[in-house]
Amino acid sequence: RGPCGATMISPRWAVTAAHCISNNSKNDMVRRMDYLYVGAWKPWTPSPIDSTLGNAGHPYQVIKIKSHIEHPAHVARAGSAHDIALLELEEDVSPYFPGFCPMDLPARGDEANLANNYPGYAYGFGDTSYGGLNSKTLKEVQLGYVNHNMCSRAMSQWGVSDDMVCFGGNGRDDACSGDSGGPIIVNDKIVGAVSWGYRCASNGYPGVFASVEDHLDWIYSYTGKVPLKNPSCYPGGMPQQQRAEPEDDSQPEEPVAQSSYSHYHLP
Repeated sequence: RGPCGATMISPRWAVTAAHCISNNSKNDMVRRMDYLYVGAWKPWTPSPIDSTLGNAGHPYQVIKIKSHIEHPAHVARAGSAHDIALLELEEDVSPYFPGFCPMDLPARGDEANLANNYPGYAYGFGDTSYGGLNSKTLKEVQLGYVNHNMCSRAMSQWGVSDDMVCFGGNGRDDACSGDSGGPIIVNDKIVGAVSWGYRCASNGYPGVFASVEDHLDWIYSYTGKVPLKNPSCYPGGMPQQQRAEPEDDSQPEEPVAQSSYSHYHLP
């Protein structure tokens, strides 16, 4: 239950966005973030075999969140730097969970080696168009990498700090409200967590993600530096994201923190 998505990086730890914990003020979202729904695909759809179960019959596990660890440099406002957080669960995901695979963290230098428009894949239950309705099924969207200089120019009205990484801006595909904290995956690794953007799928305005690589030392200080190599666990085969309609070229308003309803909601 809660407003955001997250990505498991071990059986006990997940990465999300810090504004999923402190959005408008310190810890204002914590009470809505009490459980993590692991394996959510169609969380609001009953199982065809047992109507008391959800996720359309697909495996899932709901685990209480023990600790919400917000990056200490994050400020509770849209577009803040260091928009990254960790969730510690009260227990490990069951070793008998079918197909459960924590996502690998990036190596140092991975971002620097990305070419412009290199594909990344974002996942979430967010709105399928700007101002539209959120999805009841987990969606996948392919977004091209945008280097820091290009992203900084495109988003110059608000500023893109060095701990952010950008994807998209083609006017068709994007993360949107409700996808906050969910991943951008590149080469089977979580490169970023959905953070903020101008509207959704506005032409020329990339989506901005909190860089995981930039926060590796902070992450490891809590989780321990345990390498996770799961090349067979790339989360492919998800339904294709419904494309958001391109927005007009009107002048930018305020940056939008990508938060609404997503992975933590129970069916």
